[in-house]
Amino acid sequence: MESEQKFIKDRGFEIEPQVFDSLQEINIIEATAIATFLMEVNYDAVPVNSFVSTVLGGVTYDKHDNPITFAVEMVITEDNKLALSDVSLISMDEYLDLINLKLNINGL
Repeated sequence: MESEQKFIKDRGFEIEPQVFDSLQEINIIEATAIATFLMEVNYDAVPVNSFVSTVLGGVTYDKHDNPITFAVEMVITEDNKLALSDVSLISMDEYLDLINLKLNINGL
């Protein structure tokens, strides 16, 4: 686990343990697709506020091109680093609402 966390920190963000717990509650195929997507995001462009958490919607696809919509919560840690604090599946309607609010991780 230490080498995994070092790799993530080298990418410019941290992952809180709650994210791993949340991913374990999701279907393994969907969780893998979400985790893979989250590793490829450019987090430098994420609009986070150091006073509150930020929730962004995302969409990725399984091997059959079925959409997997999710929300990821991000916070700024005490040492001013971005941390992914939670992830959950959401409906397509909720994802579209986040797009309308310009809270879409795919648009970064």
